[in-house]
This record gives sequence, C-alpha cells and structure tokens, in this order.
Amino acid sequence: MSKMTLARLLIKVKSIPPLPQGIAQILELTKSDKSFARDLTKVCERDPKLTTNMLKLEILLVMVFPGRYQQYLT
Repeated sequence: MSKMTLARLLIKVKSIPPLPQGIAQILELTKSDKSFARDLTKVCERDPKLTTNMLKLEILLVMVFPGRYQQYLT
C-alpha cells in the first residue's frame, strides 16, 4: 500500500463518528457476566431507531431461515 493511500485511509478512520450511546451501552452490557436481558431491553426502549433495526434483522432471519427461529417467536 502506498504512503498516499495509507494517509487517506488514516484520515477517513479518524473521521468516523463515534458509536451512538445506546450501542456503546449494549456492547458494555454484553461484555458483563452480571447483565441481564432486562438491562438490554431498557437500553433498546430508549432508542427507537435501534429497536427498528433489531426488528428488521429479526424479520430477515425468519424469512431467510424459516422454521429455525419460529420457536423463539411464540
């Protein structure tokens, strides 16, 4: 990789915005052995966009793998 390409890449990396607070909290909770599903639920309840994205992912999984996730939806 040329020095010019590397320099451009480093500039782009420095300009990436920080993670939203909700995602940062979820990452912290998932690292902890002392967190519970209700802790994750509280974070998601405060962030409608995060909740929407999670629902989209769940719907996609059910459509791509029918039957495999059906047991979790009842």
